[in-house]
Amino acid sequence: MIDAEPSRFLEEIDEQYIENLTPIDNKYRYKSLIDTDIFGDVDKSKLRQQKPSNGTPPSIRKPNETQLRKLRKLKPQLAQPVGNTNTIDPNLAEGSLVNHTRFGRGKVMKIEGVGNDKKAEIQFEQGDIKKLLLRFAKLEVLK
Repeated sequence: MIDAEPSRFLEEIDEQYIENLTPIDNKYRYKSLIDTDIFGDVDKSKLRQQKPSNGTPPSIRKPNETQLRKLRKLKPQLAQPVGNTNTIDPNLAEGSLVNHTRFGRGKVMKIEGVGNDKKAEIQFEQGDIKKLLLRFAKLEVLK
């Protein structure tokens, strides 16, 4: 049996329906982990009734004119491939047999997408079907 704090709802049960299996010790009571006042009415005197009239809001740092000029001169760069970009084997096609270092041997069922978003759906020998992003897959084309 684990000794635990009694439910706060036990106090709401009428005494005639309670059978205490252990003797009641009036000297010791569990101290509730939460303040039972949170279940009552809100003390309106503790609430702020209106917006503060004095004080300044946190300032937002704005760029100065020199910084703005530098930003305007920057030219947007075209998106470059990010991370490990393996070259995709040109021999990879639907029906190809491949080997993956983690999943083992498998057969390419479907290829979809273009460029860095090209994916292959592969049925591996263990029965798993995986959809892999080819730029990260590190597949070895077997035939």
